[in-house]
Amino acid sequence: MLARSTKPGRCKFCRERMPEDKAKQVLHDDCMQPWIDARLAKQAAAREKKDRAEFKARKEKAKTWTDHHADAQKAVNAMVRARDAGEPCISCNAPWSPTFQAGHYRSRGAAKNLALDPRNIHGQCVQCNLHRHGNGIDFRLGLIGRYGPQFVEAIEADNEPRHNSIDDLKAIRANALAHTKQLKKEAA
Repeated sequence: MLARSTKPGRCKFCRERMPEDKAKQVLHDDCMQPWIDARLAKQAAAREKKDRAEFKARKEKAKTWTDHHADAQKAVNAMVRARDAGEPCISCNAPWSPTFQAGHYRSRGAAKNLALDPRNIHGQCVQCNLHRHGNGIDFRLGLIGRYGPQFVEAIEADNEPRHNSIDDLKAIRANALAHTKQLKKEAA
């Protein structure tokens, strides 16, 4: 059997062929320190990523029902703003603006059961939502004009309590985020 000639390998760092006399080595002498530094940096980045993931998991585990409700409300409001983009203010018919807010027809304090219901939330200008405290009368007229009186009466008659669990709130948030993403994709 013929002896095979060993072809020099490549340096792990710079990928150039090793000299004949150092065919068994895996790194050039000049590449040793940069390779070690790169490995240490990669390991540090991996540790940092793991630490961030653990912190995120601990933070998620420490959330209360109120925190989950706030996250769900934020996601539903973003979905409503994306849904009503381009529509005028539901109360005063002011032209759409990127500063529009998600205004509740029946306030979150008066009707906690409708706080996360998109039927109850519509795009409102800052003036109507904040300075006119929701501008309820004009809001109602806007809803009647846009959807009809049966729609408004259904919202006003809806007093059934909703006892959302944390899992329900997570599902509401996930659905709202997915719907927002779809609406933004369709608008683009």
